[in-house]
Amino acid sequence: MREPVKYFAFNKKTDFLRGASYNIKFLSPGIGIDDPDKGKGIFFSRLLDSGEKKTKWHRLLVDKASYTESSIRFYIFSSDSRYLEYEGREYEIGSLLTDMSIDYELKHTMLEPFMVRSCLDPEDLLLFDVEGRYLWFEIEFAPHHNSLPEI
Repeated sequence: MREPVKYFAFNKKTDFLRGASYNIKFLSPGIGIDDPDKGKGIFFSRLLDSGEKKTKWHRLLVDKASYTESSIRFYIFSSDSRYLEYEGREYEIGSLLTDMSIDYELKHTMLEPFMVRSCLDPEDLLLFDVEGRYLWFEIEFAPHHNSLPEI
């Protein structure tokens, strides 16, 4: 018997507004780099909760709007707990993801123990080895000359 499929979609501005972004502009639909002179753009999703521990995630589909020399890297994170400890302090991951007072590089470092996959320019990424009640992701947009990535 097949298990029921659960999914999350990020295809509206409100979906992206529930995450945290650095040098990102909202498109209709999707997101991309706001100011290429500031370098890369970073987006952290909200904490996605399947409601069940040890959930086996299925796949990530990305509709890349621009096929250019620029790049888009996805970092996939997963855990059965919504808490992490960093330098002796406990953080709730959902709050951490959307906290704009924390620099994105520090945020990435804090979340690194939960990273299960990193992929450059994915379109259809199978996640069968990704397991945990909670899933979240980081997207790094890297411009190349005047070429700007968008999804």
